[in-house]
Amino acid sequence: MRRTRAQRLIEAFEDVENTDSVAQRPIEIYVSSPWSKRGKSTVPVRQDRRWAFVRNLITKVIDECHSRARAAPGQYKLDIRLHRLRGRQGMNLLSTLRQRIERADALVMDLAGHNPNVLIEVGMAVALYKGESGALIILKPKNEPWPSNLQGIVYCNYDKSLRRGLEDQAGFRAALRTRILKVATDRRMVGSQQP
Repeated sequence: MRRTRAQRLIEAFEDVENTDSVAQRPIEIYVSSPWSKRGKSTVPVRQDRRWAFVRNLITKVIDECHSRARAAPGQYKLDIRLHRLRGRQGMNLLSTLRQRIERADALVMDLAGHNPNVLIEVGMAVALYKGESGALIILKPKNEPWPSNLQGIVYCNYDKSLRRGLEDQAGFRAALRTRILKVATDRRMVGSQQP
C-alpha cells in the first residue's frame, strides 16, 4: 500500500513524539542588572555582589521548584539554566540580546540606577510581550521611582544597599516559581498531577 506524503509526515511526527531520546529544551532564566563598579572600572562578575545576591535568590527558587517537582506524582525532568543577560560586542549586540530575550522563559531585570542598558533590555522584553506572558519580573530600589510606562508589570522593591534584601521576597519567589512551574508543566517536564 502506498502512503501519501502527509501520512508519512504524520507517522514521522508520532515516532518523534513517542521517543524519550528527543532533547527537551531547558527552562532558561536570564538576569539583567547593571554591572557593579569600583572606581572607573567594572567589577569582575565573580566579585559582583549585586549579581551574587540575585543569583542566590533565583537559585533558592530553582531548588524549591525541584523539591516541588520531586514531591509531585509522576516523573520529572527539570532542566533549569540561569544566565546573565549579555550581548556580544560589535554589530550583533542588539540582535544577540533580542534572541536571548526571545528564548528566555523568565527574565529578572534590576532597574538600579536606571541603567540605560537595562532599560533598553526591559523595552525589548516588553516589545516581545514578556510582560504579558508573566516572564518578566523587575527588581528596583525602593527609593527610585517606578517608570509610568511599566505600570502593570510585576516588580519587587529592595533596599538599595541589598543588605536588607527584597521587601517582598516571598512575592518575588512566588512569581518566579509560578513561572518556572508553568513552563515545566507546558513542556511536560513534570508529571501530571491527578485530582
